Formats: sequence, C-alpha cells, structure tokens
Amino acid sequence: MKLPKRARTMLRWTAVWLPLVLIAWMFDRAVYRLALDPLAASKDWVQVLRQMGYLPTWIVVGVLFWLIDFRSPPRAHGLVSPAPDRPWHHRGGLVMLSAISAGLVANVLKPLLGRLRPDLDGVAYFAHRPTTVWADGGDLGFGLPSGHTSVAFGACGMIALLVPAWRIPMMGLAAGCAMTRLLAGAHTFSDTVAGAWVGLAVAAWLFAWGEGKRRGIAGGLIPREA
Repeated sequence: MKLPKRARTMLRWTAVWLPLVLIAWMFDRAVYRLALDPLAASKDWVQVLRQMGYLPTWIVVGVLFWLIDFRSPPRAHGLVSPAPDRPWHHRGGLVMLSAISAGLVANVLKPLLGRLRPDLDGVAYFAHRPTTVWADGGDLGFGLPSGHTSVAFGACGMIALLVPAWRIPMMGLAAGCAMTRLLAGAHTFSDTVAGAWVGLAVAAWLFAWGEGKRRGIAGGLIPREA
C-alpha cells in the first residue's frame, strides 16, 4: 500500500523522534527540576492544555466533525472537503479512533517497559513487579510513555493530517499538554517525548490506513482491501 504524502512525512518525523527519546532521557532530572511547578495545576490555562490528553475531549471534537460533515458542505466552514467516497463520519471517526488507539498503545507499553513515574528528585526507576499502571496512593505508577501526551499527539496529529492548515496550532496544543505533565511532576521529559512519538506514529498509521477505498458495515472506517 502506497502511503499518502502527509502520512509518509509524519512517519519520517516519528523515525527521527525515537532517538530524541534517548537524548531526552539524559536530561530528565534537569528538566524535571526546571519545569516542576506544583501550583501550576490551579491555573486555568494549564487545565485547558491538560484536557488535550483527556479522551472525552476528542470524542466531543469527533462529534463536531460529524455534525459539520453531515449537515453542510465542509468548504462552507473553511475546512478541506473530504474525498467524495468518504462518508460523513469518516473524519470524526478517525480523530476519535486515533485518540483511543494512542491511549491504548501507551497503556500497553507502560507495564511492558516498567518505568515508574519520577520521584521527588526527578529520578524514574524501573519497577520490581507487580505494581500498578496508574499512580494509586503511595504507588508512583508507570510513567513511560505519558498517556496524556500520547492521546494529545494522536488526536492532534490526526487533525493535522486531515486539515493541514491546522497543523501548527494542533501541534502546539499537543506540546502544551506534554508541558503540563512536566509542570505537575507527573512525568519525566523522556516520558513525554515517548508519548509524542506514540501518538504521532498511531496517527500516521491510521491516516494511511484510512485513505483506502471505503466499504463495510462500519460505513467508511474499514478499507475495501481489509
């Protein structure tokens, strides 16, 4: 299957991004101490950016895409029109699917990699199993990759692919979500870089898969050749 140009570009970026995870690892403690701001969570702008990694946010956005594509021609709203053979729920479905899939991949990787969230010194140790995926009471929980960051980059990456004119603000929102995880001290720098890699890779793969001819009971999300 020949990948669309936009998907190939994003996959090339993810290939570059993986070594960045290893580089970021070297600066985890320094970035943790520099970025940590326990009072940041009370600020409205931090809460807004954090919601970019909250799955229900993208369910709402997906529904909005459905309403736009169902009720009137997308060009009337300044959006790039979907291909003629795409159903009205194609774009909204891909946005939601990308957010869900990125979150699932991140949470499968967490226990496999077994790296805990950072302690008060910004050090993230590897766990002696068993432990929990998410923080619970005194348990630090797994942190690599950041789930919020994965969801944010998965959804924003998909929208950037579907509507290229929005790619800069979308990537800005996703990066802002990653920054809030550093401000909260919930993740190391490398956790968020790895989360961005997961999200972008998932978005690129789903976009390439979603560009095939549509058919099937899903009414448009299943490629004809599947």
